[in-house]
Amino acid sequence: MANLTNKEYLNLPLDTLLLERGYTLKRDKCSKASTILFNDKELLIVTRQSNGNYLYFNPNEEKDRGNIFSYCKNRGIKVSTLLESKNLEELQSIIF
Repeated sequence: MANLTNKEYLNLPLDTLLLERGYTLKRDKCSKASTILFNDKELLIVTRQSNGNYLYFNPNEEKDRGNIFSYCKNRGIKVSTLLESKNLEELQSIIF
């Protein structure tokens, strides 16, 4: 895995990473500003700030929100595990 700065990690398309992690897109609830993803355990809303950073939040759990680092910390995984076997240059967001 390439050595990225914290800013570069925050600019990785979190929505796409979560889709590849087994989440499903809830198309009828998505908008240009946010993507709604779910799996058998949770619902997540992913947005992209004007500075390019991706944020997520779980509307059912107030403390489950933040960036890619928060997502990994809240689930007890390493960021490197989330990015394992990914070609980071080819990742494309579905948020416009």
